[in-house]
Amino acid sequence: MRRNGKYTNASKILKLNSKPMGKSKEIFMEQREQEEPARIDWQEQLMIEHYEVINKDFHKNKCIFVYGTLQKDEGNHHYILDSKFISKATTKHKYLLTASGIPFVDKREALTTVKGEVYQLSSVGELANVDRLESHPIWYKREIITVIDSNGNELEAWIYFNKDRGKHTIEDGDYIKYYKSLKKNW
Repeated sequence: MRRNGKYTNASKILKLNSKPMGKSKEIFMEQREQEEPARIDWQEQLMIEHYEVINKDFHKNKCIFVYGTLQKDEGNHHYILDSKFISKATTKHKYLLTASGIPFVDKREALTTVKGEVYQLSSVGELANVDRLESHPIWYKREIITVIDSNGNELEAWIYFNKDRGKHTIEDGDYIKYYKSLKKNW
């Protein structure tokens, strides 16, 4: 619905991170809102419930272990830019790390400890943004694991697992080293 030239409720949500709507799309959105108010209420309720889950998870553990493009100086680091860097770290347990452009950590197979970084998230919003980036819980699945920081201390942190298997197995557990070796050959 439009009020004073502004979209409310679901239209506002759907308009986030998109190009400005053309006139035909605006008309379509207005018609859809008038025809399906129950659907819009359902979408809003789902977003509220998802926020409640993320809020609970954030207060359970504010640390995140990143092993790929979320690391410092990598393409998706801006998603956690406000987070506090804790330490370089490795996973306590062994996992399978593979890559096909992006990395995948699979907990079903024990091959190597995974190298990465631990950050303390600054807000629920940061966790929500990373969940959205990783398509949690549909594609990547966020779970708490134990990591060992550079001082040998054990920390609990979120990690994103994925059952997909990349084309390349990274036997030493260091995605950044693997990625930089690829860039040299380009």
